Amino acid sequence: SETPWPRCAGRMWRVFTLLGLLCDAAGGKKPGAALKKIPARSFTMGGDELSGAPGTVQVSLQEYKIDETPVTNAHFRKFVRATKYRTDAEKFGWSFVINSSLSEAALLEAERAVQDAPQWVAVEGAWWRQPEGSDSKQRANWDEFPAVHISWTDAIAYCEWAGKRLPTEAEWENAARGKRKESLYPWDDARPTANGRWMMNIWQGPFPQEDLGEDGYRGLSPVKAFPANSYGLYSTAAPRISERSSRSCRVF
Repeated sequence: SETPWPRCAGRMWRVFTLLGLLCDAAGGKKPGAALKKIPARSFTMGGDELSGAPGTVQVSLQEYKIDETPVTNAHFRKFVRATKYRTDAEKFGWSFVINSSLSEAALLEAERAVQDAPQWVAVEGAWWRQPEGSDSKQRANWDEFPAVHISWTDAIAYCEWAGKRLPTEAEWENAARGKRKESLYPWDDARPTANGRWMMNIWQGPFPQEDLGEDGYRGLSPVKAFPANSYGLYSTAAPRISERSSRSCRVF
């Protein structure tokens, strides 16, 4: 059966799909994506069963600024060149990759997987510059794709360098919703193809066996491949692995 929101059980040693939109930690010009101002307001956080959320709660937030896109490969490369930083995936020598993106030869070499989500297999040599390990192929516009195989430790190091911080779950959800406080999607309540075109990068086909790529992409897409929401933020709706914390951050 088809599912629009693939999820992964387990923390996978705190490796995340990508480093998402970041908040401004202090004044002044910052490296990375342009910052967008999000006005103060109260909104309904969470949602009904259709949204996959366990319930709702009213949250009030002060004005803040947040990156207009997730951190791209170009952004992350500047950080690495400036600091000589090595990610956790590089240090460990492997990271998790979804099996449908790998060749048969690579799958035969992969001996470990997430117990409750066996489609996520441990691939030797997978890191942000080689997302599928030895199977990696250079994508057109690679600089504009989101940086992947980024751990929480990596994300914090990038933030410290960039003078930014990770948003709280409430800040992220509020910004992702756009100006409509209770919409199911960042654009409105319409399905992703309601206007005759795909509004987001989403899995089409039987998950996790095959992504048909009907939206133009199999797997990741450039951060500005689809329209921005009403706050001018891109890539605020897509399949992703995430860890949430209302106390500290969300990396996605």
